Amino acid sequence: MKKIILTLLFLSTITPANHDILKSAIFPGWGQLSMQQPDRAKSFFIRESAILLTFIGSRYVKEWYEDDYKAFARSHANVNTANKSYQYYVDMGNYMSLEEFNSAKDRRREVHLKYNGETGYNWEWDTESNQDKFDKMRITSATGKKVTSFAVGALITHRIISMIDVLYFKRKTSKVRMTSSLIPMNKDELVFNISLKF
Repeated sequence: MKKIILTLLFLSTITPANHDILKSAIFPGWGQLSMQQPDRAKSFFIRESAILLTFIGSRYVKEWYEDDYKAFARSHANVNTANKSYQYYVDMGNYMSLEEFNSAKDRRREVHLKYNGETGYNWEWDTESNQDKFDKMRITSATGKKVTSFAVGALITHRIISMIDVLYFKRKTSKVRMTSSLIPMNKDELVFNISLKF
């Protein structure tokens, strides 16, 4: 709900005269293209395409490897993968069996972290190499998830940069010039000076 309200507030601040800013928010480079700046638009289009490809690829890797490591665990550790947390899979990758895991938690006095084998949390790897293979698939999936998150942040940041670029170019070509300066008066005093030139 907060996102919708913020989006509506943002869109309400953009007047029809500033439609280039909105275009840049939708797809970076579109605003620059409508302002007859094809070179700037091209650079934004290329970066946006690269970020989108990274997002799509990393999401695909995350989902593909997640499905694979869960299926692999069902086959080689005789585990029920329904309704399990990610931490459960991390623990499976670090211990050969539920018994070994629970024993380690007893020794460390972390009994609150133990799993109950009678409630579907039991596992036992057939070989150590399969446990290692599982753990590598899980780590690859987690890396894909992290890259996906960074790509989402990059998509948002890229839109903000494109909008700022449109604003900068509009102000640069405007007849009204605004300058500012900081003037030190003494040790404890600064004067902030703003001037408009028509």
